Amino acid sequence: MKPCSLGLVLLLLGVNGCSSALVRAARERPDAELRFALRNVGPRLAASEARAVARARVKREFDAPPTEQSVAFVDAVAPCAAPIGEMMRARAAVADEVGARAALAALDASLIDSTSQVRSFAADDPAWRAVGARAMVLPESEGPSAPCEGNWGPCDRDARRGVAIARWRRAAILDPHPEVRRAGLAAAVDAEDPLDLPALVDAARRDPDPLARHLAIDALAALGSVDGVLALQDLWAQANEDERLAVVEAWLEVLLAAPDASAPPTGARASVETPAVLALAMLARAIDMDSGRSSILAAAGVLRSPSSGDAGPARTAIEGRAAAMLVRRLLKGSIEERLLAIDEAPGSVAAIVEAWREIANGTDVELATAALGRLVEESPLVSPHERTKALEALVRRVDGDTSSAARARAALAGERTPALVASLVRAAGSTDAVIRGDAALGLVKSGAFAEAAVLLTDVDPVVRGAAACALLTEELR
Repeated sequence: MKPCSLGLVLLLLGVNGCSSALVRAARERPDAELRFALRNVGPRLAASEARAVARARVKREFDAPPTEQSVAFVDAVAPCAAPIGEMMRARAAVADEVGARAALAALDASLIDSTSQVRSFAADDPAWRAVGARAMVLPESEGPSAPCEGNWGPCDRDARRGVAIARWRRAAILDPHPEVRRAGLAAAVDAEDPLDLPALVDAARRDPDPLARHLAIDALAALGSVDGVLALQDLWAQANEDERLAVVEAWLEVLLAAPDASAPPTGARASVETPAVLALAMLARAIDMDSGRSSILAAAGVLRSPSSGDAGPARTAIEGRAAAMLVRRLLKGSIEERLLAIDEAPGSVAAIVEAWREIANGTDVELATAALGRLVEESPLVSPHERTKALEALVRRVDGDTSSAARARAALAGERTPALVASLVRAAGSTDAVIRGDAALGLVKSGAFAEAAVLLTDVDPVVRGAAACALLTEELR
């Protein structure tokens, strides 16, 4: 164990051993005392000790009487449910709103058996009905292939269960409460049930909740079928820009599932051989439209997606148009669209890297910072000397609460330079909760574990959750 910091810290905490003192403080002592102890231990705090402190704080949050902050904290740590699985399962067993949110997180992370939670769909509380809906992941085809009609005929118990769960899932997609509909649609993503198609198309078109519509689009992509891709094509015509982004992401998911798609279909619909080939054709159309963020995302996605060794002339032509369009959008357009192009464009195309260089030398601070962030990435098209110069330029931009400063800190994460760590410590004291949450991750990546752990005591539960997840899931070293 590394040496403890100050005798005063141990005297205050009343225990022997630096690690055990901090863990006990995290579990039992007021926030001010934990902050004092962490700041005195400072850089001597080992990664394993920081992780133990984070686990102790999560348990303390879970054991506290439920409040609105408790719900927000559970949602914030849901992405890192796996390393706190035992605690998440225990909290999910408590029949209150926080328990329902914990159960949803546990189902998302496959920490609990879905079939044991389906019965919650009968609850009066929408929070628990959502748990039951999220558990409905069996497709209707589960079990024997014989149809289940009338008195179930030759179907066995598993098939009857699959049919019942699938029908309840479709009922959940129509529930009056948005959290239940979202949960049912999330279950549909996992179920990949082709018989869900009509319900998913209807939800993607008509659900008043934007998140539910996005989940319905995700579920259509998860089907991995020609019918699903064509349904997405029909949605594209009436979709707004945010929904078109979701559709493009869905087509890219289908394409990634079969990256050897090398050419778009050339005949009628019946000639389409695979969903991936059709998805590539739809993405090519989005690229050729050269309009809005969705075209940028489509172009970058096609260039990033792997293809077979012999991509074929059609795929090569699509990739050429995608690269040319991205270069145009990098250099001209709205700030929002140019930033998206900088963030999404792959660094494997020489013309794109050259555009980053031009932007990095420009006068717009936000765009230049974003471009510098791409030039510090490892790439055969960027020399070590150029990367070093980009790093130096970013270090000069890290201070402040501006979005460009946040970009500079994110691009430098893990560099462990004193200037960066000092800037992240200052960002951790920002009045903006988003900046504090981002600072937690940056501090962990930079090895400043004690300063990151201080954010476990933040006034905002989302920031506390972000700090916990950073300490629990990042590769600490």
